[in-house]
Amino acid sequence: MQSKIKKIFQLTSMVFTVIVLMQLLLGNELNRTILYEYLACSILAAMLKHIFFRGIIFEFSIWRQLLYLFIVWLFVITGNFLFHWGMSMASIFASPVMVIMIYLVLRLFNYQLEKMEVKKMNELLKKKRDSR
Repeated sequence: MQSKIKKIFQLTSMVFTVIVLMQLLLGNELNRTILYEYLACSILAAMLKHIFFRGIIFEFSIWRQLLYLFIVWLFVITGNFLFHWGMSMASIFASPVMVIMIYLVLRLFNYQLEKMEVKKMNELLKKKRDSR
């Protein structure tokens, strides 16, 4: 249970960081309230990922991943109405592109982290084998 919570918080922090960086690059104004709202959306997206995918995300069908992205997009639309972000209709329909970009950046980042972790594990196994 503790490792699941840790993974959810790790994913939340990565999603939140990428969202904030993208907003800053787009020149959008950020204040404390908006940051809290983005954090809430990040937590929901991370929790949803752990509900949908209980293993390595690459093992699941593309349809399941697209359904996940669609639900995250619905979170964005819901956030727009709940938090009064003031998104235009054009930005609402352009936001799936942003969701997909964030998803791809995070997948690439996670892939690199997992690759480094596997390399370290292999080195530890090799040391253990050599010490026998």
